[in-house]
Amino acid sequence: MLRIAFAIVVAATLTCAPVRAQIIPICGDANNDGDIEESDGIAALRAAAELPTTCPIAVCDVNADGRISVTDAVNILRNALVLPSVDACKDVTGGTG
Repeated sequence: MLRIAFAIVVAATLTCAPVRAQIIPICGDANNDGDIEESDGIAALRAAAELPTTCPIAVCDVNADGRISVTDAVNILRNALVLPSVDACKDVTGGTG
């Protein structure tokens, strides 16, 4: 009986879908892939120009002034190139507080 229970537990464990790690948003990471790259700066430039983009304000407003501007995009690009930059997003998790 114990072997049957063990076999059921093992079978259930092996048939479950693997758990995917959740990436916590990074200030300036527009595509939420875990890295700040030039494409994130381009997404911020598109947002600043009010073009379609994948750059949410909580992630791309890196100077925390309440809007996405060219300044934010430049700071994201500087961060991608490992140059000194502003990185002051208020809350990139999307929560309140």
